[in-house]
Amino acid sequence: MPIVSKKGNELDITLAELESQIEHLSQAESDSVGLISARLTKERYHLLELAKTKPAFIGWKLSGVVVAGDKPEILSFNFDKEITKIVP
Repeated sequence: MPIVSKKGNELDITLAELESQIEHLSQAESDSVGLISARLTKERYHLLELAKTKPAFIGWKLSGVVVAGDKPEILSFNFDKEITKIVP
């Protein structure tokens, strides 16, 4: 399950819990919970939009890489923090 979907499901569960508990609260408490619920709903929609627009990483195609010595079946590379270049 993708992280965005998992987080969205967690928010859905939290929202359902809030809604089930709001009925017995005073008006001030109810309003406060309503604000929290609205914020969580906004975050949920943001995550859904992010999931639609964020491209999925499927890997890199490397060219010009020369393997010294025996050619292993699997090659491993270390990348810098920004994942822009191979580092030792």
